[in-house]
Amino acid sequence: MSQSSIGEINALEGRIAKAEDDADDMLWQQAAAVVKLLERMTQRELAAQWINARTGKPYSQAHVAYVAQVYRDKSTYQPRPRFRDAYNEITNAHKKTSEPEDHVPFHWMNAVGDLRKLIDKWPEDARALAPKVLRELADILEGSNDSRRDGNSRAGAGRRERVENRTQISI
Repeated sequence: MSQSSIGEINALEGRIAKAEDDADDMLWQQAAAVVKLLERMTQRELAAQWINARTGKPYSQAHVAYVAQVYRDKSTYQPRPRFRDAYNEITNAHKKTSEPEDHVPFHWMNAVGDLRKLIDKWPEDARALAPKVLRELADILEGSNDSRRDGNSRAGAGRRERVENRTQISI
């Protein structure tokens, strides 16, 4: 590489950093304006009038809400995070519907339902064992989801309770 191309790369690097810093400052200014406008109009009204410069279409109401939340939650941080990083953190947190450890897989519920039907066919004296069998099944299913997790974890207990509730048997 010649000196002129290294100088050109470094010059572009400086211009890129400045452009990114300027864009970040403008995003924070825009978010402040969004919060201010939300004092006198709804998110839906603002979203309908705020046009995306790239697509020519209005932003979604969710986008308006996220921008406002970023500003309210993060604008006073020192050092202040990059706007897009803060926005992504908040939107990704909203996209999570549940933690994997708090979810009872559908096939487990089907298996437990099938077991319940079988238990209903057991002789009367054998059905007295059903609650114990179901608790043991819930513990086995819980352990198979994540062998590293302690069986007494809050999420594990919740999963066990949901399996047990789904499989209540009247004796």
